[in-house]
Amino acid sequence: MPADSGAKGVAEVTAKAAAAAVDGQPRIEGGARPVVHGMNVDGPPVLHHPHHNGMPPQTPEQIAAQAKFQAEHAGHESQHAAMAWILISSLVLSQLSFVIWKRYHARSFHAATLLGLWLVPPILGVQAGNYRFSCVWLLYSIINCWIVRKAFEMPMRSSTPRWVYKWYTVVYNISYSIGITGYITVLLSFFHVPLILHIAKLETEAKMFEAGIIVLFYGLYFGTLGRDSVVVLSDRMAVSVGYYSKSGFPAKHLRSGVCGICGDATDLVPADTLHKLNCGHTYHNPCIRGWTIIGKKDVCPFCKEKVDLKSLHRNPWDTSQQLYLNLLDAMRYLLAYIPVVFYIVHLVFEVSGLK
Repeated sequence: MPADSGAKGVAEVTAKAAAAAVDGQPRIEGGARPVVHGMNVDGPPVLHHPHHNGMPPQTPEQIAAQAKFQAEHAGHESQHAAMAWILISSLVLSQLSFVIWKRYHARSFHAATLLGLWLVPPILGVQAGNYRFSCVWLLYSIINCWIVRKAFEMPMRSSTPRWVYKWYTVVYNISYSIGITGYITVLLSFFHVPLILHIAKLETEAKMFEAGIIVLFYGLYFGTLGRDSVVVLSDRMAVSVGYYSKSGFPAKHLRSGVCGICGDATDLVPADTLHKLNCGHTYHNPCIRGWTIIGKKDVCPFCKEKVDLKSLHRNPWDTSQQLYLNLLDAMRYLLAYIPVVFYIVHLVFEVSGLK
């Protein structure tokens, strides 16, 4: 028998065997046979089934819903580009507006910022059903209102500035500790350190990350709110004492041995509780630290000479706290103004019919 005839016979036998194996398999929907995907040496052919990957077939309702979604969003690429352009432009223009506002009308800017910090986050919290934050905010507001009332008393007691600065120093220290705790918790859970050390499972890590974000927000929010509150009160108290004036000469002359912030004597207290500035004026250490670090003032209350803030840093810990204070300054835009900007942009989208 010729060699080509033998090869042809082998091919015919193989084809018949494959056809017989396919005829022995069940038919799929529509009457079509499964496709022969390959041949198994020790058994029947390996077949490829449409649902072999384990994914269930889509129901007619799912197919209809997907088709409806695609029909509704067909050609929306231009709308999405317009929405992105409006959002980015609004953020840039709002930041420029805030800079100009702060430069030419600093007093109204700080007042609006403080009002926004005090009202916007709790309103959003109530809308989101976060009553835990609302309760903490209410407790802080009650105590803070009492402190503000003491600062606006006329005549003001000489001990009031120190008590005010002490209260906001406590608020700052607590918010700083809470913020650092939340930040470390977020970092540890983000890099799966508890999971690597077999301390917690993946589900516990997710809860740790969520708790860290909440704790970090608490620290940043109340730290920023307290810091902006004391800015307004520090000017008010210094003007009431009489040794400070925002413009022009103070109402009183600062004599030697008197603290120009609280009005009490400085020669009756230990020398290690005092701080002498480069201009030669001496203040109680808690008063000048509250005036500069907590109250964000960088000049002498009496002569307006620049204060070297580095001289007030008694240890490296104060330097890290200064970085945290800079972070609080940046957070006020995120907490007070960005939600308002987003709400205005949302209204623009609604009026323009953008979805």
